[in-house]
Amino acid sequence: MISFSSALAFDGQRKGFVIGGGLGLGFAGVSSDDWAQTDMENMGYSFNFGIGYAWSEENMIVFLVEGVSYYDDYDGYEDIYMSQSFGGFGYYHYFGMMGNSPFIKAGLGLQG
Repeated sequence: MISFSSALAFDGQRKGFVIGGGLGLGFAGVSSDDWAQTDMENMGYSFNFGIGYAWSEENMIVFLVEGVSYYDDYDGYEDIYMSQSFGGFGYYHYFGMMGNSPFIKAGLGLQG
């Protein structure tokens, strides 16, 4: 006998299949002589998208695509369109249940 059961794809839980994204304002890191820094002048439109799996309410792994685009004055040229992006895998660990929970994120991938 074959039986079927329903699965709730968007049930508000972190466990199982996860998908998410966002749009907003973000900052791009610029390299200085010693290390990367964030400059308020490098603010622009940002996006992120992730799809993956959470094996518990606290731990998930996702494929990530993130980026920010902004206009900059570069070597005397005005309004050069710049972008910075990341694509790869990310690991999230949440320290609490759903809601306003602090979390850490680590990623491994390519940045351009």
